[in-house]
Amino acid sequence: MMFRQFLNDKQKMKTTLKLTVFFLFGIINPLKSQDTIILRNQSRVICKVTQIYSASVEYLKMDDTVRKQYYSYPKSDVLEIAYADGKRIQISDNFGSASSANTAQNSEEQYRKGFKDGYQYYQPHKERLLGASFIVLPFVSLPGCIYLSFKKVSDHEILSYRYQNNKNVDYRNGYLAGASKRRRVAVWSTFGGVVGAGAAIGLLYSMGNGQ
Repeated sequence: MMFRQFLNDKQKMKTTLKLTVFFLFGIINPLKSQDTIILRNQSRVICKVTQIYSASVEYLKMDDTVRKQYYSYPKSDVLEIAYADGKRIQISDNFGSASSANTAQNSEEQYRKGFKDGYQYYQPHKERLLGASFIVLPFVSLPGCIYLSFKKVSDHEILSYRYQNNKNVDYRNGYLAGASKRRRVAVWSTFGGVVGAGAAIGLLYSMGNGQ
């Protein structure tokens, strides 16, 4: 009897220990994935740094990693970047000049123009097809939609002459970000429309049989 109680207590201790480890890992791991942008006014921005361009630093807010709305600071405002892995990058003081501020503004304008063009001109044909395939392949369609939601549009997927002819790095990065957002919107709007239409047809059918 005592031996059985000892085994039960031992099992409970193992379960408690596992839960404690998972809990601590869930707290510590997100903290490790946080980068920090230190501004010249000594403000600190906790975020995920995604790109460092010629005149700006692009980042994601920590509570916005799913929607992926990108933000940026001109390099003239940034003093240092501290990455989650301990690596630190000092930003040169040369970016504090008026000319660099103008460069940062032009860089931001190019990025926004590229984002707008990418969202407008990217053609999400395969995304719509995947969303619509829920009718016949529901177990393939849903995982596929989730996968495309997180997958960025790559350079070789863009055939638009606007993208191919514009060699500006900020414009091209903005274009890819806009196209990626267009992809997410297209795949889920099609998926939601198909599911909604199917539910409506099923409801009408059941009401007709009820009569």
